[in-house]
Amino acid sequence: MKIKILYFGIYRDITGKTSEIIDFDGKYLNDLKAYLNKRYSNIMKENVIVSINYVYVEKNIELKENDEIAIMSPVSGG
Repeated sequence: MKIKILYFGIYRDITGKTSEIIDFDGKYLNDLKAYLNKRYSNIMKENVIVSINYVYVEKNIELKENDEIAIMSPVSGG
C-alpha cells in the first residue's frame, strides 16, 4: 500500500526529507516504526509523536492505503 510520511523537526534533519511516499507492505503502525528504524537507524524513539490523518495515535493501529503519517518530536513549553 502507498502511504505518505511527513517529517518534522529533528526527524526532517535525520531523514533529509520533509516528506516521502512509500510503497509499504506492512499492516500496522508498529510495522511502519520497525521499517523506519531499519531505514533511518532507530529514528522511532519512545518519545516520538505520531499522527495518522491529522489524529494523534498512541496505539498500534492498522494502516490503510493513502494514510498520511506525521512523525514529530514532543514540544514542551514554559
